[in-house]
Amino acid sequence: MLVERTNAGLPRARQDGKVLGRPKVTTDDSAMQIRSKLAHGVSVSQTARDHGVSRATVIRIRDSMAA
Repeated sequence: MLVERTNAGLPRARQDGKVLGRPKVTTDDSAMQIRSKLAHGVSVSQTARDHGVSRATVIRIRDSMAA
């Protein structure tokens, strides 16, 4: 019954404009800056330190650039 009520409430929450899911770590502007640094040869580790995010986040942004 709990699952049914949860599933019934999700569409209503979306309709009310609620943002569901995990929040993004970086903004679109920050992601563009990260891509630019990587394109200019800055290392993944240095870019992560500069932006205060993990290396995995920088790698994910880098790999989405190719897709």
